[in-house]
Amino acid sequence: MAECSTGKVGPGKLVSVGWIAGCGNDDYANLSYGALGTINTKQLTAAASVADSANDQSGAYTDEDVVRSSLELTVSGFSTSVDSAQSVQNALVNYYHDEIQAGRQPSGWLKVSGASMPRIYYIFVNCKGADEGFNTDDISTISFSFGVRGTGDADISPVNIVAPV
Repeated sequence: MAECSTGKVGPGKLVSVGWIAGCGNDDYANLSYGALGTINTKQLTAAASVADSANDQSGAYTDEDVVRSSLELTVSGFSTSVDSAQSVQNALVNYYHDEIQAGRQPSGWLKVSGASMPRIYYIFVNCKGADEGFNTDDISTISFSFGVRGTGDADISPVNIVAPV
């Protein structure tokens, strides 16, 4: 009989998303992130915009160069939790609306980390949406959409990936 690996892929619940309002030049690694918590789904999507740089020497294949990159994170879960995450969620919803009404960008830093991840992300983002669901016969839900935003500082990348300690 074959020896099968008993190692498990870590479930998504082992990945946490922390948030703090802030500016691009903040010391992201030393901020006090509030856990969004009670989040069921977390989707981190990286995409590249490309340009076709093929010339008549390239033959039948295109030659695509990455000219820009984008990163988007969506999270969704419950807004009826009794833990401290609910206050972080509420603060983020209020911050989103307050910043938009004041004519500012709802920007801040996200920290995406967890026991099942081989890396920690620190991402400077705009909160692009805060959706709240209040169904009559269901648990109240919440979801956020974040998009990477330039830090405004040439020395600080908006996407920072580090090895876990």
